[in-house]
Amino acid sequence: MNFSNLDLNLDPRKRIVEPIELFNSLTLRGTIDNVWGPQEKALSLWDKQRDEKDIAIEMPTGGGKTLVGLIVAQSLLNEGRGPVLYVVPTHQLVEQTCLRAGELGLPVASYSKQKWTNQVRYDERTAICITNYAAVFHGYSKFRDAGVAGLVLDDAHTAADAIRDCFSIKIAPSDDNFRKIASIFRQTFIDAYKEELFDRAMSGDPLALLFVPMQDVFRKRGVLKRALEDAKIYEHDNNKFPWGHLQSHLHCCCVLIGGLGIEITPPSLPMKHLKYFDKKVKRVYMTATMPQKTEFIRTFGVLPISIQPGGKSGEAQKLVLLAEGDTDEDQRRNAHALTNDNKACIVCPSNVAATNWPYPAELYDVTSGDSGIREFAGKNPPAKLVLAGRFDGIDLPGKSCQILVLDGLPKASSLLRRFLDQSLAIDRLRTAHTSIKVIQAIGRIFRSNTDHGAVVIVGTELQRWLRAPENRRLLPALLQRQVRLGLALHERVQEEATTQSDLLQAVLSGGEDWDEYYESNLRAIEPEALGGEPSWLSDSVLAEAEALNQLWVGNFSKAREAITVAADLTMEIDKGLWAWGRHWAGLIELADDQESEAIRHFQAASNVRADLGRVKLDASFNPPHLAPGPQALNIQKLLQDKAKVSRLRKYVIANLKYGDPTNPCEEAISNLGELIGLEASRPDKQTDTGPDVVWEYPSSKSALGLEAKTNKVSGPYKKKEEIGQCHDHLQWMENSYKGWECDLVVIGPLLEVSKEANPPEKLRICPLEGLKSIAERVEELYVATSSLDSKHVEQRIEGLMRSLGLVWPMVWESLPGSLATDLQSRPESAKAPS
Repeated sequence: MNFSNLDLNLDPRKRIVEPIELFNSLTLRGTIDNVWGPQEKALSLWDKQRDEKDIAIEMPTGGGKTLVGLIVAQSLLNEGRGPVLYVVPTHQLVEQTCLRAGELGLPVASYSKQKWTNQVRYDERTAICITNYAAVFHGYSKFRDAGVAGLVLDDAHTAADAIRDCFSIKIAPSDDNFRKIASIFRQTFIDAYKEELFDRAMSGDPLALLFVPMQDVFRKRGVLKRALEDAKIYEHDNNKFPWGHLQSHLHCCCVLIGGLGIEITPPSLPMKHLKYFDKKVKRVYMTATMPQKTEFIRTFGVLPISIQPGGKSGEAQKLVLLAEGDTDEDQRRNAHALTNDNKACIVCPSNVAATNWPYPAELYDVTSGDSGIREFAGKNPPAKLVLAGRFDGIDLPGKSCQILVLDGLPKASSLLRRFLDQSLAIDRLRTAHTSIKVIQAIGRIFRSNTDHGAVVIVGTELQRWLRAPENRRLLPALLQRQVRLGLALHERVQEEATTQSDLLQAVLSGGEDWDEYYESNLRAIEPEALGGEPSWLSDSVLAEAEALNQLWVGNFSKAREAITVAADLTMEIDKGLWAWGRHWAGLIELADDQESEAIRHFQAASNVRADLGRVKLDASFNPPHLAPGPQALNIQKLLQDKAKVSRLRKYVIANLKYGDPTNPCEEAISNLGELIGLEASRPDKQTDTGPDVVWEYPSSKSALGLEAKTNKVSGPYKKKEEIGQCHDHLQWMENSYKGWECDLVVIGPLLEVSKEANPPEKLRICPLEGLKSIAERVEELYVATSSLDSKHVEQRIEGLMRSLGLVWPMVWESLPGSLATDLQSRPESAKAPS
């Protein structure tokens, strides 16, 4: 037989590994005719380091990441080591990326919605597979044992929510098992004076949120697992895949209970136990340029080598316009009027917020996928598309849409995120997450250098966030300058030197005069220094991720070593992050049968953040002898009047409660301050002005005002009568305590704050239960001191107070509660991934 005539049509491209040569071998179709300079540089830089296991290619939104990622994926496949996956956040992006591959003339397979296209080519290793994060990372993924040799993870900076959903069991309040599973931990919250908040969660109050302390999760892990099995959680559509990950690791997971449901999820994602993160697998992360790395580390558990090709890409003209008005409603109404005749894409935090935009605005239907986006792209003005809680995965380039309305500050999309952001107040993680969402949202309509348009900023909270230089530093340099230009133009609009309509028309029409004006002024603005994390922060988050990955597999010695590094790095720098690390150090010790060490860690954590749950002192606890501070010395003097001490203690216990009249509760709060060695007064009674109670600590020239709203039974907290009053109280304190550090908290139930109100930026609403917890610890303190001899009593009191978390300022900084600004919008449960 003559085999020379048997042509097999084998594709020679599969042997090409060098990325530029590979691109040049493709038959281009559609809009792509060449690689841009930054794309070519990115491919060249990656090729030089391709043997590294973790590489991030950072390019601005609209800088052509998808083309680079597809060429990288095909190049990895052509190495011949095994199958390669190209992973995107959503089903819609699978469709969009396949279309992009078609324009490149690059044959691909895809797997989405449990359906294959071109599976044979994937099996034969002649095509990469384009799929989404849910398909790759769920607990029973078909790819996990498929010998994957390479992963290209697109939009990796936005992947946190999509991947976390794969590791999270969520039980809705409407589920018959919600109350049964929540009740496992009811006694935990009764003991912590949080029964009322627990009951509000059971009644569906979206503001109610409770974190189950890890010591209780660990001790009740068997009961929890049986309850989940009895509920057949593994048969539920959204929970059967996470169950594959979590069923044997519930003791390593956070359990959060709220009015929006129950969430069971790991604190950091345990990625290192997945085969995708084996040393043999090459991983390439396609990301936008981000100064912040913490969110990336908390998702993937690694800090990759970074490639930043630079160059002019994604540098579209962006005119930032701040909607005019004193309230959110005023700003939204003015944004309506400004964009009334134009086509616009509106991004808002939730479905509830989306209802603020009436016809012709239409809410994007996630089931429509890419076809729904293409349909809107083809519509004429004044069509408007509303994206609710979708800050990524939607591209409307060029003339398809030139106006983006960003309505409201992005909010946490999971119960764990809400707890970290709002309850633990880990501000560095929160601002990093917020900046990512803002950059994602703005990128929806700006995909290339020629995508010129406007971004209309709606919402007092969002506008305030963008005005703060420390927040702008988290944005890429160009976007910083564009925001500052927008702020300067806003002042000129207020001075009536121009109008927002004129500015909007100028950028949309793109006249030569406007281009010259825009470019000259933009060049005159120096961006703030980029606010990338200090090394201690990324190092600590990396160490925390390593510790929790080691805990996941039961390697307690390595987990202990890593969590110690994390705690040491955050000590004295970030109290919330430090407390979080110490709490997990307690779990590591508990899992390793080191009970006394576990209690020490749990106590230290709760002294800094009471929401992490307290552990009572053991009866045999022997307090350390420490140099006494002013509080300990004041308590020693107070102890000399036993009758007064007894009277104060009884009054506090009897009157620290909700209801009318409030005067007894206010007096109890004042007495409580005196019992912990502070100077306490009631200015409202003495001078008929100022807050109800003030706790003073003269040694550090600091004072805390406590405004009791303990007769409040329903929301919202009102603009003038309650929130406006707080501005007056703060001013009174600043006038009365000149040169002192002053703060103010509202003591009352966690209820919604009026959207019309403009609360002080740092004003917190703290439930009375937090003061009850302090009162309980005061009782422990005075019972313990009753048995002390007179020798070194001040030192023993100091040791007790530090162990009980009663020293200033820890005693009030640890109070559970929420910022008033966080209570101005009712949170929504996260939507199922698309």
